[in-house]
Amino acid sequence: MTTPFLIADAAEVAIMSPLAEAAFGSYDLQVPEGIDIEDIHDFEAPGNELGYVARLSPQRATGIARRFIRADVAVTAKDDTDPDVIPESDVDRVLSEAESRVESEFFLESDITKAGLGAWVPYVDFNVGDIVNVRIFDIWVTLPVTRIEPIISEGDVVDWRVHVGGQLLSDDQAREVENATIQKELIQDRRDLAGIDAKATRAVKESGEAKAEASDAQSAAESADGKAEQAKDGAVEVDESTAEALQAETENILNQLREQQEDLARIQSESVNVLMATKAGATWPGVEIVAGINPGTTWGFNAPDSRGALVHAEHYRKGEASPNAQVKFKENLLPPTPGGWFIDAADDEYIRLTWAKPSAFQRGISELSTSGFSPERGEWVTVDGLGVTAGNAASNGLLTVKVRWNAASRSAQYGIRLLVDGVVTGQRISTKIGPLSFLGDGTVTQTINVPNISVPAGRRVDVQVMSGAIASSARRVSRVELSGSWIETAA
Repeated sequence: MTTPFLIADAAEVAIMSPLAEAAFGSYDLQVPEGIDIEDIHDFEAPGNELGYVARLSPQRATGIARRFIRADVAVTAKDDTDPDVIPESDVDRVLSEAESRVESEFFLESDITKAGLGAWVPYVDFNVGDIVNVRIFDIWVTLPVTRIEPIISEGDVVDWRVHVGGQLLSDDQAREVENATIQKELIQDRRDLAGIDAKATRAVKESGEAKAEASDAQSAAESADGKAEQAKDGAVEVDESTAEALQAETENILNQLREQQEDLARIQSESVNVLMATKAGATWPGVEIVAGINPGTTWGFNAPDSRGALVHAEHYRKGEASPNAQVKFKENLLPPTPGGWFIDAADDEYIRLTWAKPSAFQRGISELSTSGFSPERGEWVTVDGLGVTAGNAASNGLLTVKVRWNAASRSAQYGIRLLVDGVVTGQRISTKIGPLSFLGDGTVTQTINVPNISVPAGRRVDVQVMSGAIASSARRVSRVELSGSWIETAA
């Protein structure tokens, strides 16, 4: 293959002389999620970061001859809970590079754009690690291609940035490290694509299962229709008005449950307090910005009382990419205190606090009475030991009452009703719950569903029953259930 000839727009000549015998810098340690770096290392003051010092030369200098070079390193720790996290470290590469840069060497380097590439196309005519001819200062020199970066706009490659030089020709180890980094990124991309492919496969599988369930449901519906036709052909008497009433009641119950869930979701979405503060002021009424008290801070404020809720504190500062970009660099959970927390920060920070405020919850109701009794004939009697009191104001309630009569008599009246704070909110009376003849089973369960219940705080819900049967045994109640739910405000 012909060696490409490129033209450098602006080249740099770096002359390296022994500059330092040690390196120092920040030590960016990425720990697994759920672990706080402050639990591993003790910092002398707020805002401090991890750092390191490493000797590059075997010969130790002292006094004013001791010099340092800045070289930040980064380490990603292994995360046993997340297999997608790749543990890695650039300490060896950074220190090797720092050591080479303080040696007495010189080299050329340049970034070549599309204008200097001419007809030569990266990844087609040459690749990273290839040797190319580069025209620098009207002199042709051979340099290694150490980096290729495509410049992409709207999905298309509009330009290239090809970096040549910047390393000694004999510095193969550094090039291998850089290529290994690129390979890691490629492996991670392939893992991400594999994850997407797995999710797509799972979605197709679930879609097939859903289709099969729908087919089963359709078969069941067709079977039910066939049985209904058979019942009609067999001259089975059907009370159409009763069936329509039951269907309407069922739809009403379902709608009530949907409304209850929507009401709960709406209340909970409005149940978070948010406070944002900068040196200029805070968004919470009564919060005053004062001077900071901790080292490195200039302002602060007393957070409001969270009333027993944990406070999520987030600290942001301006990012380097854009003057308006904000980068979160610290967050923690503050336990509740009666007087709130004092929080301070530096000039360029802003703070965001969130905590839960008194909200609402869905309270489930499940009461049972099995103490049998016979109410007086024709009188409404409250069921002892059955009932519920709303701790706080409740709304959008749906309650169901089931009463089991031991020996219901045909044509006699049987009734159940629900009372909220002594006021009847739902009632059902029937004379058709007993068997058609004395040979039939008189053990019958009577049910009533009461939707749209509202209960004031501290008020009670009770159940009453009534029977007009003559015989005491025909009025016997063996079991009463009260069940359902409502939306109750928190204290």
